[in-house]
Amino acid sequence: MDDPASDAARLRKLGLRATGPRLALLTVLERVGGHRSADELVAELRQAGYPHARTTVYNALDDLTRAGLIHAAPVAAGALRYEADLSPHQHFVCTQCGLIRNMVAVVEPLEGLPSVEGARIDLVDVVYRGVCAACLASANGPERRPQGGEVEAGTSPAPSH
Repeated sequence: MDDPASDAARLRKLGLRATGPRLALLTVLERVGGHRSADELVAELRQAGYPHARTTVYNALDDLTRAGLIHAAPVAAGALRYEADLSPHQHFVCTQCGLIRNMVAVVEPLEGLPSVEGARIDLVDVVYRGVCAACLASANGPERRPQGGEVEAGTSPAPSH
């Protein structure tokens, strides 16, 4: 998704206008990788020369998520984390340092779900919480990671960020 022309074509194919904020978000998410909050993306956009208003960025993130072009992961309390990785995966979050890792989807989340009377379940998010290897090995307490965590190579067949 790092070619603005192909991103524009994909947006139009999905019935969305290829606006500057949408194209900029796709480009920045692909570049920064990982799991980023909306506020982190606003800062990244501004640093890259895209001074879009926070509300515009939130609206564009909602549009891109609904269109299936990015994934919104509910891994952090009170804030979604956005990522460009659309492969089937689940998440591990270190409760000590905040690392977020993509994990191989162990189970198909929609299989064997209880029924909800009068409703249809479309999505199940699985988040594993625990302590990462670096924090377990650290004698000086938890390792500090950049906000948004990092995806460690080799933890998933999903493309790494």
